[in-house]
Amino acid sequence: IEQRMRAHFTDWLVSARSLCREIGENAIELATTRKQLSANLLRDQENIVMAIRKGELTSTMINLNIQDEAPNVRVLVSMTPIHKCIHIFSCLGKRGEFRKLYLENRRLQLLSDLQVPSGQDFLTNYKGYINQIAGFFLVEDEVKRNVEDLVNSTDLDSIWAEAIDTLLQMFREELVRITSPAGLLDAREYILGLCEAMLDIGLHVAPLQKAMEGISTHYEDALLRDSLRKMELSFSEDRFESLMIESEQYQNQIAKFGLLVSHALPPKIPYAVPFSAFVPRACELALEYLEQLEAFLSSDTGSEV
Repeated sequence: IEQRMRAHFTDWLVSARSLCREIGENAIELATTRKQLSANLLRDQENIVMAIRKGELTSTMINLNIQDEAPNVRVLVSMTPIHKCIHIFSCLGKRGEFRKLYLENRRLQLLSDLQVPSGQDFLTNYKGYINQIAGFFLVEDEVKRNVEDLVNSTDLDSIWAEAIDTLLQMFREELVRITSPAGLLDAREYILGLCEAMLDIGLHVAPLQKAMEGISTHYEDALLRDSLRKMELSFSEDRFESLMIESEQYQNQIAKFGLLVSHALPPKIPYAVPFSAFVPRACELALEYLEQLEAFLSSDTGSEV
């Protein structure tokens, strides 16, 4: 009977591990959605306060876009095999032995999941990696809450502390290698989504959050380098010929940068201007850089910049 229960437990380990990635992905998505809903509500409230102070409050502003809270993540792993194992091992007087067996095997699974295969591209694979880790701890939290005296808070905190040390080292090494500003920002936001999901089950994520704050300088440098690269490419492709304004739409696009001289009677389209196509393109790139930097700083501080 004991051997049969050990086989059932092994099957459960395989099943739980296979579902962790899906569980983690759902949890991070829901945690991120919940955080965004809270941020939107806070922004709407701040807008109403400002409108009240200015005497500009309208009835439409009072109708806040309050949505139902995102549902809790559903852990897809069945606890029935674990309950059976607990029952049989208890009848055999070996409940403590099964607890030790469980904790040792789950820790080995975690250590395996934390290993990053050599030569694997981080930007391509980090979401699956993070989802797997998040799913592991969500399953452990489910076991803690639904199976008596098998996993306790101390056990969970202990293996999370072990995991977070590995995650911090790996993220610090990999994030500084990312040269794409968009790729770096996406990775940072997904790691913060992991933090939100782990906070939901009571785990300590401050070291991870602090590490993500620490990449601000690297992101700003990457964004500036990328903008300068685009600027240099645009300059190298320029013909250094007077730009022809051939449509009213393009004229308006150029005018927003203050590049056109105002005339009582605007020139008849088409007409030439005393600068090349690089000049408005440079203005567009500078504006794009400032908008991206503003968006990043706003997300970093949690308020508008």
